[in-house]
Amino acid sequence: MNIRDIKWVVKSFNELTSRELYKILHVRQEVFVLELQGYYQDIDYQDQKALHLLGFVKTELVAYTRIFPQNIIFSKSASFGRFLVVKEYRKEGVGHELMEQTFQVVEGLLEANAIEIEAQLYLKVFYEKYGFIMTGNSFINAGIPHIIMKKDL
Repeated sequence: MNIRDIKWVVKSFNELTSRELYKILHVRQEVFVLELQGYYQDIDYQDQKALHLLGFVKTELVAYTRIFPQNIIFSKSASFGRFLVVKEYRKEGVGHELMEQTFQVVEGLLEANAIEIEAQLYLKVFYEKYGFIMTGNSFINAGIPHIIMKKDL
């Protein structure tokens, strides 16, 4: 698989088709609930407030994140969450491309000057590669250790 094979799409909640929404919910459950055993309420009424960044190879959803404008999750920063790459596409640079695409959305469409996230603790080094800095103590969310990280743009 070549990174250039991925077609990136950004949509608001209302622009998502029912098939796209079903694929999103399926991969989120696959990664966060089944794989990571994080038991939480995935359908949280935040999707309606987010932009959805989807990465497709043909019709298969292989990468995804939801991106929030300032004042939704954090008062002075944009944010993103449910950042994922399906298992079969990891270790191929897809996560790095997803991060670059996320920055383009945050800076271009949302015109934000900072991003703040609730990151899973084991991904701290990954996010640090992109300039994120830990801003507080770790905490447990859905049974998984998390930290708050911030990046100025």
